Amino acid sequence: MRNNINIHFKTALIIGGIASVGMLGVFGWYHYAAYGNWKTLANHLPRYEITNMDKIQAYLNLKNTPSLGGIFLEERLPNGLYELLIAPDKGILFFSPILLLALLGIAMSTKRINMERLILFICIAVNLILYASFTDPWGGWAYGPRYLIPSMAILSLFAGIFLAEFPYQLIAKLLAVLMFSVSSAVALLGALTTNAVPPRIEAVYFKIKYGILFAAEYLQKNHTGSFLYNQFFAHQLSLFQYFLIINNVLIVLFILVLFVVPRVSRHES
Repeated sequence: MRNNINIHFKTALIIGGIASVGMLGVFGWYHYAAYGNWKTLANHLPRYEITNMDKIQAYLNLKNTPSLGGIFLEERLPNGLYELLIAPDKGILFFSPILLLALLGIAMSTKRINMERLILFICIAVNLILYASFTDPWGGWAYGPRYLIPSMAILSLFAGIFLAEFPYQLIAKLLAVLMFSVSSAVALLGALTTNAVPPRIEAVYFKIKYGILFAAEYLQKNHTGSFLYNQFFAHQLSLFQYFLIINNVLIVLFILVLFVVPRVSRHES
């Protein structure tokens, strides 16, 4: 059985490698067609600072960045890690605190490292370090750290490992309910209002709010693009009431999945 698993894993690794090389080839062809060089990225191109019009002519004379060296620099890592992990405008643990459970799951997994878990660790590390050293770790006007979306899927697996293997199950599940309640509220806030949220570095300049507070203003003013709300519920409920109803339903469903479904499954077996 274990030999079959190893064979399937190696086959998947080979197929995944071939697919990755193929996709990189497509990206290289696109960059060559768009920019004249397969190694050139959009970030290599000259940028124009609109806040200082006196320097426009100087920027027109800029040449393309010759390599990736100017885009990914290790000295940016401290600030980049702060922005991606815990900053109030973009931090993943600020927007999805339930992923704190993933850190506990990772700590538990280090005691039994196999090839699959090692690859998952490496994927998270590469994703995090790459964008922490990027010139723009904020990811523009986005709701949360959009650069870490690939890692979120992997981190959810480790959150599941924590819930499955933590010896004090009641404490683990109560902690998960608390974290999920906050995480779902934050995610729902962005879904109902806007995902075009400025990073702090721009919000301070424009003297506007950033992060969750920026989206909360939309909620307070009843501004939403939700078709269901605008079409069917706008005259009966405020957007905040609609938000609370949906979030409470999500929490109840999560509690059912966490506490009730396992009991029913054990009873049937």
